[in-house]
Amino acid sequence: MISSVYIANGTFTLQTGKDGIQSDNEEDAEKGFVYLGDGNYTITADGDGVSASSWMQIDDGTYTITTGGGSANGEAHTDNMQPGQMGGMGGMGGRRP
Repeated sequence: MISSVYIANGTFTLQTGKDGIQSDNEEDAEKGFVYLGDGNYTITADGDGVSASSWMQIDDGTYTITTGGGSANGEAHTDNMQPGQMGGMGGMGGRRP
């Protein structure tokens, strides 16, 4: 399980059979985030191009992302989340890592 991803200032070429960049952590809401900083990113992924379970921040850079559809082509799921639990879209946007 990956707790967080920080990437910045470089040239990155990723080709994956799953998500391009992914971070998740179901036990700790303070983890599961992705930070991408200035750089050149080329991502080709069968799943999502970039996926974060908690939050994501992207500062500057050039991005070329090609995906296989990710969650739009996945199976439908039903969650029985109680009010106030983290899940779905959103999260802690705007918070610096």
